[in-house]
Amino acid sequence: MKLFFLTVLSFFFTLPLVVAQSTKVSVGVRLGTSLSHIVDASLRPTRWSKLGLSGGLQVTYHFADSWNVETALLYTQKGITNQQVNLTNSYVELPVRIAYFSGLPDDNFRIKFLTGVYLAHLLT
Repeated sequence: MKLFFLTVLSFFFTLPLVVAQSTKVSVGVRLGTSLSHIVDASLRPTRWSKLGLSGGLQVTYHFADSWNVETALLYTQKGITNQQVNLTNSYVELPVRIAYFSGLPDDNFRIKFLTGVYLAHLLT
């Protein structure tokens, strides 16, 4: 597991070199919230939910006018809370997504379609 984190960290430390050589790469910060809830044994949602924080660094590589690949290294909080339980779990997530934009780059309105996978590691 240490090798995984060292690999991911080395990727982000080498980004300034990549960004300086190509305008097809964009780097940014992602900040937001997450809302998590649990379901009971019959797969019905319960009223136990919790609002958490999510944030990290994002890298996007634009390899065509309508296509790009996105990845990020995110810290995310998830959990539940009610009168008896207050549970918060923290995760490091690494999503990898491919995006397609409809229309032409000069259009005022374009729809973005995404698909992808992510890896997550429970911290606490």
